[in-house]
Amino acid sequence: MLEPGYIPAAYRVGGGLLPHQIAAIFAALSSGSVRGVELAEFEAGDTEVPERVSVELIVETLQHLLR
Repeated sequence: MLEPGYIPAAYRVGGGLLPHQIAAIFAALSSGSVRGVELAEFEAGDTEVPERVSVELIVETLQHLLR
């Protein structure tokens, strides 16, 4: 679970991981060991977090899985 405020969503549940923590977990996994990732919610149009910034954050966080 990602800490609220990074990806726009209809609801916020605290106590999640930060993007760099999630990226570090993915980096520690062996290549090909992840079969799928689910992005459960992404609500476009949030004035606090522009869509472009959120998409860039998602790609950056998942970059180790894309190698």
